Amino acid sequence: MNFYEKVISSVYNTPIEEFTLSEGFKLSVKRDDYSFASFGSKMRKFEGLRKRLKQENIHTVFLYGNPHSNYLATFTYLFYLSGFKTYLASYSRDSGLITPNSLLVRKYASQYYPCQTPFELLKIRDSHVGENFILDEFGMHEGSLEGLKSIWSEMDSEIEEGSLIVLDVGSGLTALSCLMYPFQNQPEILGVSIGYPVDKMKEYLLTICEKFELQDKVIERLSLIPASISPGYANVNRKLKDFIKETYTRYKFPLEPIYSAKTIYSLLEYRKQISKNIRKVYYLHQGGFLNHISLL
Repeated sequence: MNFYEKVISSVYNTPIEEFTLSEGFKLSVKRDDYSFASFGSKMRKFEGLRKRLKQENIHTVFLYGNPHSNYLATFTYLFYLSGFKTYLASYSRDSGLITPNSLLVRKYASQYYPCQTPFELLKIRDSHVGENFILDEFGMHEGSLEGLKSIWSEMDSEIEEGSLIVLDVGSGLTALSCLMYPFQNQPEILGVSIGYPVDKMKEYLLTICEKFELQDKVIERLSLIPASISPGYANVNRKLKDFIKETYTRYKFPLEPIYSAKTIYSLLEYRKQISKNIRKVYYLHQGGFLNHISLL
């Protein structure tokens, strides 16, 4: 087993652990955050994509996005480990910010273009059209969607009749993979909308269905609720920091501020509205701690 194989294997067959949170609320958590560098479920996306690119004899990839994101750090590093050449353009509103994720992006991209404006990023991206495989932002690709199936195949035998799966809904790819999976005992699926109001998120998910040539009815089973804690996407305030610290101190349940903390906070606010017919609640912890370990 080479080093890449050892790294990628860390995200498979992650355990499901039960936490008893405030007021005795029990939550069964799929711990993809236990993976290498807490890259999490994005490693599954990557492996599905890598297999597809290998089948198509593609060895050079153009990536773009926010240099501080878990997505870009994960994909850049794993492309490097698995022998791909990567061109990478990134843009951040704070050009002086340095994070662990951005250091990985800079170090492991074959060629790196730090952009001063979104327009500059798009111009560089467009210059690679026809020359290199261009990966849509957040890894939106059929191969990535295929790679996420492994989460649900690992959980399937654990899912009881009358269960609820709770998900962060950001790029929407993980939620879509869950909605498409043929569980033995079909669970209800609750998503916490991160980054968009609920109505806009629904519209966005419809565009994702169109991209992958899926029928709109795929998302009909998804119940969406808004994140009930500010600030907005990718921002952190004192209330959120305190919630992360308290949750880890009291329950040893680690959260990060971009997705998991907002989802769990919102779930605890919403829990009294969960049907009494629900026997068990599951949450997929998708990882992404590298920039935020100091908050615990």
